[in-house]
Amino acid sequence: MDRAAKSVGNILFSVLWGIGKFIYNTGWVIEQIFIGIFRYTLLPIIRLLSKCTPARVFDWICNVGEKVIFVAQWIYLHLIRFFSWAAHSIVTDFCMWAPFFGAATLIGVAIFFHYHAVALEVSINGKTVTYVENEMRFAGAVTEVEQSLSETIGENYCMFTSPEYRFAVVRKNQLASEETLFAQAYRAVTEEIGHHFGLYVDGELIAAAERRETIEAVLNELKAPYETGAADERVEFMSNVEVRTGLFAPDSMVNKAQLRALFEGSTDPRYYTIEEDDYLSDIVEKTGVSRSMIYFLNPELDERRLVPGKKLLISEPDVYLGVKVVRTVTYDEEIPYNTIRHKDSSLYVNQTKVKKAGQKGNKVVTAEITYIDGVKSATNIISSVVTKEPVTRELYVGTKDYPESFSSLAGTGAFIRPISGGFTSCPYGGYPGHRGIDLTYRGGAYGRAIYASASGTVISAGWSGGYGYCVRIRHSNGYVTLYAHCSSLLVSAGESVTQGQQIARIGSTGNSTGPHVHFEIIINGSQVNPARFIF
Repeated sequence: MDRAAKSVGNILFSVLWGIGKFIYNTGWVIEQIFIGIFRYTLLPIIRLLSKCTPARVFDWICNVGEKVIFVAQWIYLHLIRFFSWAAHSIVTDFCMWAPFFGAATLIGVAIFFHYHAVALEVSINGKTVTYVENEMRFAGAVTEVEQSLSETIGENYCMFTSPEYRFAVVRKNQLASEETLFAQAYRAVTEEIGHHFGLYVDGELIAAAERRETIEAVLNELKAPYETGAADERVEFMSNVEVRTGLFAPDSMVNKAQLRALFEGSTDPRYYTIEEDDYLSDIVEKTGVSRSMIYFLNPELDERRLVPGKKLLISEPDVYLGVKVVRTVTYDEEIPYNTIRHKDSSLYVNQTKVKKAGQKGNKVVTAEITYIDGVKSATNIISSVVTKEPVTRELYVGTKDYPESFSSLAGTGAFIRPISGGFTSCPYGGYPGHRGIDLTYRGGAYGRAIYASASGTVISAGWSGGYGYCVRIRHSNGYVTLYAHCSSLLVSAGESVTQGQQIARIGSTGNSTGPHVHFEIIINGSQVNPARFIF
C-alpha cells in the first residue's frame, strides 16, 4: 500500500514538476523575447536619446529600467519556486492540504449558489419561454392569460400546446418575477393563436381580417374610381383610417366581400322619391343628406335630368370614409367686362343702346381643386396670370318717359310672346306641377329664336337642373320671366335687354320631351299663368 501510494505520489510530482518546468521554460522564452526587443529596438532609441538628453536624466531612466527588470525577474523566479514547492508539498503532504481544499470548495459552492439557483426551464415547441421555480407558477400564469383573452375575444380559450420542463442551473436574476411571468406567458399564448389585422376608422374597430392585404385591397378599391393618375393628385380618405395588429373576437372577422359590403350599403336602406319641380338643392334640403353623399350613393345620378317618380338612395352606408381628391390644375378663365352707362334722353326709360361692345378678357389660372366623393367642394387659387384684358362695354340708357297713349306697363311688365307665332304645346297646369306654358312650332322648332318678353336685366343665364339651359330676366316692377330648355344662350347675367331682343334659341335640354321653350312669369316668388299677360 505504501509502495503504491509512493508511486502515485512520484507520478503526481513528476506531472507537477513537468508543468512547472514548462511554465519556467515558457517564461524564459518570453523573457528572451523581451530582452531581444529591448536590445534591438528600445536600446537604440535610448542611445539616440542619450545624445540629446542630459546625463543625469538618462542615468535615472536607465536605473529605473534596471530596477524594474530586477523586480520582475525576482517575482518571476520566486513564483516558479512557490508553485514548485506547493506542487511537491501537496503530493507529499496531501493530508495537510485536504482541509484547506475542502474549505475552499465549500466556500466556492456557497458563493456559486448565492448567485445561482436550480430552476425549471419552460419551453414551447423547442423555444425557451422562461425560468420558474416550479410548474405551478407557469401554469397559474397561463390560466390568468386564458381568462384575459377570453374577455378580449368574447369566447373561452384554452392553450392547446403543452409546455416542456427540464432542470437547469441559472443565475437568480433569470428567474421570472410575477410581472414578467404574465407577459412571457401572454406572449407564448398569443403566438399560438396568431395575430390578425383590424380596420379602425376614427379610432373605432370596424372589422378584422386574417391578412393585412385583404383590408388594403378593399381600401384601394374604394379609392380607385376617383384616381386619374394625374400629376400632383392626392387621393385620401376624409376619415382617419388605420390597420392595426391584434387579437379580435370571431364575430368581427370578415372576408373581402363582407368587408366591401360595409362600405357600399346600409342594413336599413332609405329612399327618396323625386317629385315634380325637384332640384338637387331641394332634395338636399328635404332629406338633410349632403350633395356629395347623394352622388356617392347614386353614382348614375344626373342632376340635369331628375325624373319624377324615380327613387334615390339616401341612407348612408354602415361605414362611410369619404374620398377626398386634391388636384392641381391649370385652366383658362374668362374675365367679365364692366359696363358704363350714359344717359340718353332720346331713348325711352329701360331702353338701352350699345355705344361700344364689351369684350371678355382671359386669364390662366393655376388652382388646387378639392373633390369630395367626386363632387367639387373647394377651389384654392395658387396663381392667376392675365393674358387678355377685358374691354369695357358702354351703353346709352334711356331717360325719356313713355307717352300717355302707351301702355303704363311698357318696359316694366307689358309682355309679348317670346317666340314669333307658333302654338302652345302644353298650357299652364297641363299636368301636375307645370307652372308655365310650353311654346313651339309644328316643325323645325329647334334652334329658332327666343325673345325677351319685356325689357329688364338678366339675373341668371346657364344650366338650371330640370330646366336645362335657362334665362331669367327681372323687370323693373319686380316681375321675373323665365325661358327654359334652351339649346344655346345669347345673353349673360347682369346684362340689360330690351323687349323683343333675342336672348336664346329653342332646344330640349333638361327634363324635356322635345324642342320647345317653357315660359314662366313669376310675381312675388310665385308662378302665374303667362296666358293672362301675352294673349
